[in-house]
Amino acid sequence: MRLLIDPPPPLALFDGELGLVIEVPEAGIPSLYVPRGVPQPDRHLILGLIQSLAVAVSEDDKDCVAIMDSCTVRLDLNGQIKELEPSFIVVRDGRAAFGVLVAGTREDARRRARQAVRYFTGTIRLDVP
Repeated sequence: MRLLIDPPPPLALFDGELGLVIEVPEAGIPSLYVPRGVPQPDRHLILGLIQSLAVAVSEDDKDCVAIMDSCTVRLDLNGQIKELEPSFIVVRDGRAAFGVLVAGTREDARRRARQAVRYFTGTIRLDVP
């Protein structure tokens, strides 16, 4: 599973083979993509990943946050090409390195990170230990 991004982002993470891609659109429900034969990740893992990236976005961490003015993003998933909305795309590779691609401004990235944290926190029952 690979992302095809034009123009290419500054992080090499987006060039390699990916184990998880999460598309968080501006409006609507996020979509998770994993390679064929790989089970969906646990909700707690996803929430932790999103929370980590929200902190990275707020701290402007250049090692895992790529903010671009505009770009087109396509996902090559098992030979099928799917167009993704580049508003907030989270990736994780096979070595567990992770990052986020945001098309927009730094303020857009912060707002979308908060939106993603709210959404994925809602997928977990916090009242159950």
